[in-house]
Amino acid sequence: AYYLTSFSSNDLPLPQTFRCPHKNRTRLDYGRLHLAGSRVIICALIRDRETQVPRIRRQIEETTRLFADYVIVVVENDSRDRTRQELISWAQDEKVAGRIHVIGCGHIVNDDRPCNLSLAPTARNHHPDMSRIEKMVILRNIYMEYIEHNSQLATFDYVIVQDFDLRTYTYTDGLLSTGFHFDNDPTVDAICANGIYHDIVFGSKRYFDPYAHKDEQNEKWSILYDDIWSTLFRYYPCSANLVRVKSCFSGRTMYRYKSIKGKRYRTYPDAFQQAVCEHVGFHETL
Repeated sequence: AYYLTSFSSNDLPLPQTFRCPHKNRTRLDYGRLHLAGSRVIICALIRDRETQVPRIRRQIEETTRLFADYVIVVVENDSRDRTRQELISWAQDEKVAGRIHVIGCGHIVNDDRPCNLSLAPTARNHHPDMSRIEKMVILRNIYMEYIEHNSQLATFDYVIVQDFDLRTYTYTDGLLSTGFHFDNDPTVDAICANGIYHDIVFGSKRYFDPYAHKDEQNEKWSILYDDIWSTLFRYYPCSANLVRVKSCFSGRTMYRYKSIKGKRYRTYPDAFQQAVCEHVGFHETL
């Protein structure tokens, strides 16, 4: 089972206008208690983000402070700037005590030599064609294989996959409610962010990641039709309970680790000969 709820990620405090006015304090307290007794692995991809690493660190530390223990696994590849060096500097900080694992080439951890996988960069707003999604499959399976072959991580409870490229907001209450739902319902495999894009100029908002979203309604739609429909109609209020879906992502998804052990990302052509999102292909294996 996959569910979507309201949490998103970043280093800035969430503006009051974006906060959910509906709070279940008992649920949030139970969620906080559950996360405080749990261990999490945070996985991410990164490339050419040298200047963003300090922001990313602050953002991640808002999440890790909620857990009993954590490890961060970052796949860096083909950066033309000092992204890898900035990440390794973070990893060498005594405060993180070996919890930052920078990988990318040959599973060598925290090697400051450039990692060149010869993968072309993806332009912003690039259409999700097969070559792009196949590249994402390769990169995401690097962290999947790494965490499975690291015996020190075998006893961890959860895996969070996060998009380090996004500049959004951390909604701590959403994380706490996520902890509550995982503790309360053992059949839940994953809970995704309810990513909402807010247009400050026009005051509009729309669902952030329709490409990774699949449910019984849209599973046979084309990418273009789904994107248009999602922009116009797909909206989940923060007062809603968990929404059952077949796939979702929206920049951050939290998994029960045992649910994804042995699984791999994949893509293939859909009925319209368009590349299926790697998150959809991954979730179909659960």
